[in-house]
Amino acid sequence: MSRLELRPYGDTAAVSAWALSSVADNVQAGIVSGRSGNELAPKDYITRAEVSKIIQGLLQKSGLI
Repeated sequence: MSRLELRPYGDTAAVSAWALSSVADNVQAGIVSGRSGNELAPKDYITRAEVSKIIQGLLQKSGLI
């Protein structure tokens, strides 16, 4: 996917170059939505609640729940 999916996020420049396409893919798929409407926080630690949300999204997208 393209970086256009990341345009609403103000901290896109903090995403490592090697991860940009994967982050964009996950945002487009609705698996990752960021910390707020305009922040991905790619260098911050992830919380257990955020991991749970990502796992739930993956399971829903794959049709397992």
